[in-house]
Amino acid sequence: MWGKSRAKKAAFAYLTHLNSRANSMKFADTFSYTSRYAGVVPAGEALRSLAQVTGDIRTAPETPGWTAVESTVIPGAMAAIMRGASADAELARAAREITRLLNEGDSGG
Repeated sequence: MWGKSRAKKAAFAYLTHLNSRANSMKFADTFSYTSRYAGVVPAGEALRSLAQVTGDIRTAPETPGWTAVESTVIPGAMAAIMRGASADAELARAAREITRLLNEGDSGG
């Protein structure tokens, strides 16, 4: 959603709001999915069972940079390796780019 939006910050804020811990249970029940938060158990036996099994699974990072990682960096690295680039060199380059993208705007330095 935020990857194609003209208002990326607003779109990201909207998705973050929808999937916040406070809204997670309502969102999970409305759309019949399991929450990524421990202790938020959806209604319905099947989803409760699924939530128990998948309780330790982690989702993608909550950062707008993740869109570029998924849509550009990873496919670009794969394509370069398939064209004959050194896997070690290409993966090192991709790792640097991923680190940069995921830390953009990080005021921690």
